[in-house]
Amino acid sequence: MVRHAVTALTRRVRAFREDLSGTSAVEFAFILPVMVVLYFGCVEISQAVSLNRKVTAASSAAGDLVAQASVITAGEMDDIIDATEAIIAPYPIAPLETIVSSVWINEDGDASVIWSCAENATKRAAGSPVEIPEDLLIPETSLIMAEIDYVYVSPFSDLFGGSVPLGEVFYLRPRKVSAVGGPADC
Repeated sequence: MVRHAVTALTRRVRAFREDLSGTSAVEFAFILPVMVVLYFGCVEISQAVSLNRKVTAASSAAGDLVAQASVITAGEMDDIIDATEAIIAPYPIAPLETIVSSVWINEDGDASVIWSCAENATKRAAGSPVEIPEDLLIPETSLIMAEIDYVYVSPFSDLFGGSVPLGEVFYLRPRKVSAVGGPADC
């Protein structure tokens, strides 16, 4: 009787050990959390890259629209700001900071602000010095400098490290005049 019970128990242990029917379920339970995190990570990276491209496009567009003019009015600057917001869509525009400035480079190669307009940011003070890349410092010329900053906050920021600051500065030479005239009340 004891021998029969031991033999039956041994058979059941051997059958349990050789049974592979639940292996896939156990492997899936181990792999699922990793796959879900990878999936959402890829989605978040693609969102951030897409938004970064939009920030670059918005900066380029703002600078280009100003560089095409001889004089910019406050109303035209509002339209340019609206255009940058339209480029950022469908992302929220609340974290969007825009600064557009006209910069003069004097005969010594020092750059200073002629005028500046800003939305959700502090505009640059007229006459304040500004850093310009060395290869753009051509004496007695001006530049349009369009700066866009955006802080991307992921819906999964607790999982993926919080916010991502994005920014772009675009420099363009005026097309019609030596220096674009700016609005008095930006």
